[in-house]
Amino acid sequence: MKKKILTLLLASTFLFSIPSSIFASENASDNTFNYINYEIISNGESINTDSFLMVPVRAVGESLGCTVTWNPDGTILLDNGEMHTNITVGKDLYTVTTSNKDLVGMSAPFSLGMPPVSVNGTVYVPISLFIPLYGNNSDIIKMDDNKIIINTENEKSGLPNPITNYNSIEELEKTVGFDISLPTMPENYEISSINDINKTLAEVVFSDGNNEITYRISKGNEDNSGDYNTYSDEKELKINDYTINCRGNDGINTATLLKDDFCISVTSKTALSENEISDIFKSIIF
Repeated sequence: MKKKILTLLLASTFLFSIPSSIFASENASDNTFNYINYEIISNGESINTDSFLMVPVRAVGESLGCTVTWNPDGTILLDNGEMHTNITVGKDLYTVTTSNKDLVGMSAPFSLGMPPVSVNGTVYVPISLFIPLYGNNSDIIKMDDNKIIINTENEKSGLPNPITNYNSIEELEKTVGFDISLPTMPENYEISSINDINKTLAEVVFSDGNNEITYRISKGNEDNSGDYNTYSDEKELKINDYTINCRGNDGINTATLLKDDFCISVTSKTALSENEISDIFKSIIF
């Protein structure tokens, strides 16, 4: 990944202001990254408003060595080679994900206080979006009179790898501290990797050579699938007294179940049928 120093004139940016009360109510995430905020003084008095510095995503991203791609679904991919994010105009919900295909790492969804906006055909993003993309160090952005300086030369970006690999389910159980019941997968699927994430989440990946199905189990009732994609279909499957929440396109890509204070998820790159998902979860429940 190229390391860059970028200097912007304030004339090439926008300053957006919203009442701080609105910011407080809409910024529901506890995972908010630091943002560049300006106090507005009117006739010597501070106004109860939060202001956010917005920069053109293509101009700034490409100058820092990022690839900026408009996706068919309307999202915009910003990728610096080590970390990437997909943003949606009008949606104040962000994640950053490792770009290394051999690693798995994604932040929890977070807010920056302002969504990306489109002005005269140019998409602007909060300048603070570049902080999590480059190691979550707010010092990469500096103000100097009417200039904004972004310096990523000395930053090692990326999330630390939270995954540990194991040779057996027994080793994984010792680390996470609970028993793991393996589901029965569709025909020809075999275990390809056994992992923990942050020593609290158990993950077993199955492969048939063409597709991968990821099985995860962790304590608590939060969705542990790591799948933050937007799907066209959402539905519930009932198995006795249990409800399986399903999402997908032309099938089911992600399904989650809350059972006995655990969250269990099944995620497939290729959509599965309702029968396949039902059979997988029946093998866990019964």
